[in-house]
Amino acid sequence: MRIAAARGSTDELRRVAQFENTPDFAATFARIVAALDQVHATSPIAGIGVAQPGTMDAARRLVTAATYVPQWIGQPYLANLEDRFGCPAMSLQASCSVVDTRA
Repeated sequence: MRIAAARGSTDELRRVAQFENTPDFAATFARIVAALDQVHATSPIAGIGVAQPGTMDAARRLVTAATYVPQWIGQPYLANLEDRFGCPAMSLQASCSVVDTRA
């Protein structure tokens, strides 16, 4: 599991945490939030990236298959991070690229 955050609109994503996945989604998500809380305590976060396990449905922004951590399937963790930190959150799968098109 890798978590990255950007602090400014022109800042590139920088890794803020890395840890092993556990089968317990709630515990893993709590670790993600705690790592981002530490960053957010010093300055606002402009964007979040999460390299999560499994196959991602980009349109629905949900994990659809995850052999080793099936608890990730269907979890709206990106939307939850956006709600908590007030910024875009995205999946950082190896095969995806993201452009922020907000005005």
